[in-house]
Amino acid sequence: MLVIGLAERPGSNLLGGETLRHFFYLKMKELSIFVDESGDFGPYAKHSPYYIVSMVFHDQTIDITEDIKKLDESLINLGFADHTIHTEPLIRKEEDYAELDPNLRRAILTKRT
Repeated sequence: MLVIGLAERPGSNLLGGETLRHFFYLKMKELSIFVDESGDFGPYAKHSPYYIVSMVFHDQTIDITEDIKKLDESLINLGFADHTIHTEPLIRKEEDYAELDPNLRRAILTKRT
């Protein structure tokens, strides 16, 4: 079992009396992990000073349909109907994001349900 940032001491009871092993092995039937990185490790460039790593851990037994609908609605409210967010050009001010106001780019990047 790989758990980053968590350690279970022998005899400890976590998560409301359940051990981490019980939680991960018995409760979570399927875990999807999505990792995306964006940015450049090269020399500093004023137009793209950041590097970002995004990680999503999704227990497939939990329905996130409503959360996705809320995210889509909030992007529509920002003027991005039927839009897939691509973090690299968003951070680097490229492609669809080249002419956007920095506050709008930040709003897209930090949008959550």
